[in-house]
Amino acid sequence: MKIMLLSAVGLLCSLWATAQAPQEFPDEDFTFAASGARAVYMKRYDKDTAAGAVVLDEFGKTFIDNSQKNILVHYRHVMIKILNDRGISEATFEIPVYKSMDGGGAEEVYNVKAHTYNQEADGMQDIPFKQRDIFRETKSRTADLVKFTLPGVKAGSIIDVSYNLSSPFIRNFRGWDFQSDIPKIRSRYWAKIPANFDYHISLNGYLKLDEDDRDLVKGCLIVYNGGEADCTLMKLGMNNIPAFREEPYMPARSNYLSAVHFELSQVKNFDGSVDKLTNTWGDLDKQLAEDKDFGIQLKRGPSLLKDVSRGVTAGDTSDVTRARHLYRYFQKNFKWDDYRGVFLERGIKKLMDTRVGNVADINVALVAALRSLGLKAAPVLVSTRDNGIPREFYPALTDFNYIVARLEIAGTVYMLDATRRELPFGMI
Repeated sequence: MKIMLLSAVGLLCSLWATAQAPQEFPDEDFTFAASGARAVYMKRYDKDTAAGAVVLDEFGKTFIDNSQKNILVHYRHVMIKILNDRGISEATFEIPVYKSMDGGGAEEVYNVKAHTYNQEADGMQDIPFKQRDIFRETKSRTADLVKFTLPGVKAGSIIDVSYNLSSPFIRNFRGWDFQSDIPKIRSRYWAKIPANFDYHISLNGYLKLDEDDRDLVKGCLIVYNGGEADCTLMKLGMNNIPAFREEPYMPARSNYLSAVHFELSQVKNFDGSVDKLTNTWGDLDKQLAEDKDFGIQLKRGPSLLKDVSRGVTAGDTSDVTRARHLYRYFQKNFKWDDYRGVFLERGIKKLMDTRVGNVADINVALVAALRSLGLKAAPVLVSTRDNGIPREFYPALTDFNYIVARLEIAGTVYMLDATRRELPFGMI
């Protein structure tokens, strides 16, 4: 998560500190009268009669607003018809928000508006939503969930929800899931991207876009010294979207869900400098090698672990035996805190003191210990099954959430994971 949560301040330089507000973001948002009234008496959705609920309309937009602290702004508005009791769970919203581990910034959800509409004998009832019903739940060290449930929802209800999410993390440009567990009649997403921000944009899934337009917005971003950027306004949309239903033993749903994703590759600052963010696998390798919570730890680790490694393997005559004994030592003496990630959180020295660490702490330390014996070992980035398949065409560090150790002895390669004490040598 570390790379995804890079502070926008570091990327955009001090030139942006007193930037003017951008032009108003145009949109084509919808209203209850336009999108909900026609569904008041809907009993089922003919295109999917098994559905418990259906999205009547959905609109989202993401843009950069340099007039506020959290400069990346995302807006979502959705209206859902609850067809039967199976669809009532759609009234509960869980919005993931990210935070940096060092306290450098956090995403915030604000301006939540929610309505429950029920057709009663005396007319349409609008059940109010209270802001005090919104709460934030810790999910991990780098993510929380903002959660709320609309009141008075039952079969036949129409729920209408909108909210804003602001983020200081430019790299975490919100994508958009066109597809979900329930069918959608219409879903549209607009993104306004300044020309000096280069994002890799990828469309996932098998569904085709019904709307795919690009407009030029002149002078959408202006900074205090006269720097100015135009924007590309990307308009994407799909109609009559089928529900996504998972099959038994299916890998991560993110591999198949129809969605659009963004990955920041570089920022062209107004002073002429360029902040390049990992465009090739070689760039990623260099970036990791220079990182204080990865490459620097790996470089210093062998000297810190040399005495331990030699003590554990004293008397061993073969490289494989030495590696097996060292691997077993790590399994027995270090406890995994159940946290995944590709960066060391505690570092090797603190790991040796506390005997507890995340997956990167333990397995990168194992690589360093193997290297201290002169063995050929390296850390390997991994995406677990539930995290999805990494993209091949350009490197995205956020696609990975795990580290294992790769050991090569006499042409034979062993993959090692010391976080689980029951794993035999060479198995992950």
